[in-house]
Amino acid sequence: EYKKLFSKSDAIALLEMIYRASSCNNEDEFRVLMNGLHSLISFEYSFCGIGKIVAKGFIEPRIVVNINYPTEAVELYIARKEYLIDPIARKAFTDFGLQYWGDTAKVLKGYKHPTDYRDIMVDFGLIDGYTYSARNFKKPEGSSFAFAGRKMKRDKRAEAVLELVAPHLHEALVRIGNLNANPDRDVRLSPREHEVLKWLKQGKTT
Repeated sequence: EYKKLFSKSDAIALLEMIYRASSCNNEDEFRVLMNGLHSLISFEYSFCGIGKIVAKGFIEPRIVVNINYPTEAVELYIARKEYLIDPIARKAFTDFGLQYWGDTAKVLKGYKHPTDYRDIMVDFGLIDGYTYSARNFKKPEGSSFAFAGRKMKRDKRAEAVLELVAPHLHEALVRIGNLNANPDRDVRLSPREHEVLKWLKQGKTT
């Protein structure tokens, strides 16, 4: 299935991104990684963060990394605590995995947002998009990655890219969060792990 979706250069770019995510240890490197996804999928805005799961999917933001979402939209989202009622955020921190915003809207047909925030998002151009979320099993928390745009339609190739890359971005974001909380902690790959990643990057099989 992947052979139909990715060229050889795509596969190399994916492996390169996964390799770089495995050794990413600071926010600057992480931002470069997130922006690098533009070479593989089409989107206008991206945003991610880690949230503490407090009860039945309710979340409490712990780390926020805004790549290029409109600042006003992010500040308003957090100030209003929209994440407590936003159906996409609620689904992200209960089901985890990949969701297309349009699918969530269909499942929750008839859902009435109690504020005008949806209209505000449309004004900013945050209309279509994907959200990928992953659980941190070591702590009661999870990460969420949003990729949005004005015309980001459902696409199998984009979904495949996110399914392959986002779990590694999750690990990198969790690692950055832990390092920020424990600045003396040093996380590194073993020489053997580096060797395996090098061979994978060069296209070697098992």
